[in-house]
Amino acid sequence: MTTLTARRLIGAVVRVVPRLRHWYRGCMLRFEFFHTAQNEAAPPGQAGVVYTDLAYLVNQNGQVVPSRVGLRTDNGICRLECEKVGSDPASLAIGVDAKSAQGQNAVAPAPGGMIVEQTTLLPEREEPYSFWLELARRRIMLFLNKLEEWGLVDDPEVSEPMAQLDKARELFTDALVIGRGKPTLTSDTLGKAALAAASHACELLTNLYSRRGTDPESAPGGRMLDSMVRNRSRLTIGCTVSPGRFDELQTKMLERCADFVHVPMTWSKLEPREGKYSFAQTDQWIEWAVLKAKRPVVTGPVLDLRAGVTPDWLSIWENDFETLREMVHDHAKQIVTRYRRTTSRWIATSSIPINEQFHLTYDKMVELTRLVVMVIRKLHPRCEITVDVARPWGQYAASNRDSISPMVYAHLLAQSGVKFDSLGVRIQMNRQRGYRDSAYLAEMLDTCAELDRPVHVTCLGAPGQSSATEPNAWSNAEQASWIERTLRLLASHHTVASVCWQEMMDTEPADMMAYGGLLDMRGQPKPALERLLEFRSQLIAAWRDKDKKNGEDAA
Repeated sequence: MTTLTARRLIGAVVRVVPRLRHWYRGCMLRFEFFHTAQNEAAPPGQAGVVYTDLAYLVNQNGQVVPSRVGLRTDNGICRLECEKVGSDPASLAIGVDAKSAQGQNAVAPAPGGMIVEQTTLLPEREEPYSFWLELARRRIMLFLNKLEEWGLVDDPEVSEPMAQLDKARELFTDALVIGRGKPTLTSDTLGKAALAAASHACELLTNLYSRRGTDPESAPGGRMLDSMVRNRSRLTIGCTVSPGRFDELQTKMLERCADFVHVPMTWSKLEPREGKYSFAQTDQWIEWAVLKAKRPVVTGPVLDLRAGVTPDWLSIWENDFETLREMVHDHAKQIVTRYRRTTSRWIATSSIPINEQFHLTYDKMVELTRLVVMVIRKLHPRCEITVDVARPWGQYAASNRDSISPMVYAHLLAQSGVKFDSLGVRIQMNRQRGYRDSAYLAEMLDTCAELDRPVHVTCLGAPGQSSATEPNAWSNAEQASWIERTLRLLASHHTVASVCWQEMMDTEPADMMAYGGLLDMRGQPKPALERLLEFRSQLIAAWRDKDKKNGEDAA
């Protein structure tokens, strides 16, 4: 081998090996930021200000992609390495310290001290991106998009949010000029300040949007009466009950705070042994709701394939889809036949796109959903059928390649001709699920609206105090403040038809979430219950006034 040939071979290897390694490890996005000495003792996967267990990547279609986010620290510099499948641009969503993201004077401080933020779509490059700068860029973009979409550009009260946005833009520009696109200590500080100002602006804008939707008097000259007031039926508020716990205290509170009662159908509790059903507990709640409380009943989900919700004996059919399909059909027929005369709305399926236990293909997910919807439609043709996608941000798809993003699943059902009437989403905030502020919540609802179907919030919830699993969780006051803000936002959104709180009373162990009820374990009302009652009273009064005005106009 000549010297020239050897050099060419070595050169080819030098060029190819990094590409092979890049292909093997996956494509990469990198971010850098600085951290201080007090963050050195942060838990693994954290740097005092970021939480990689809540990190995931989103592609340009809004789908969560299989990815892995790691954190390395070296001499005061933190490096986030985001490994993903494919080389397309992606956006990083990650939990960050609330004080770093929102500043010291936040309009609505994030409970628990953590909030999920997101970057814009970014292409791959060798140089790392400035972490705080990219988070601020996404917030500024979100504000401008929603300002136009919500029709608030010419609103006379938009000046305060715009002032905050101008501040954020100025800080962002300074950080960009000083760092020249690269993270430095000064640009890091300015980027963090820009993010806080942009978050403040987004919260003010979302609050203005909520007021315009729920308080017609706040709209100058009645210019912007929301479709909730003009064209839609009344928003209803309900609560989920625990079938295993029926008592007078809960029934009295439900009569005060709920327009409807949601009775869950947990397969593992209804049929713990194959072929042996036990309906006593669910019968008791439904009989009370229909005969005594005179409340509509929402029943389901008929099918929920999450681990722990399905009976143990069903798992033996994991690799036999035809038998699994037959079992699902028989179960759905049993449930719907029994409760069709007492149910006003069915939740057909829930959590199917998460696909954590049976590892179904996309076609099989659609097929099982279609099957349950068809059984309900055949046995109860005039009822409303909801398909619940459960976790609307879809972060589960980052670590589970068998899963599918929630809105992709919903659109897939619609395109496949599955005849469901409405979409269900669960909005639950805690340390494990992450906290999103009102602006990101409103953005998610706008995405759901693209399906052109009513949206039911099938499970709204947050914890009221710390627990063993969440030592830095929310307080009762934070739970109350959050439920008031969130209800006002949900009521203002034209697609939201109903809201259902996750559980009436704290239990041990909890059915849904530790300390997530409206009553504590002693049966005492929490501040959140008082806020819910107050908001429901205001809503009822507003609709009563609307009905009166319509009657006068008709006369």
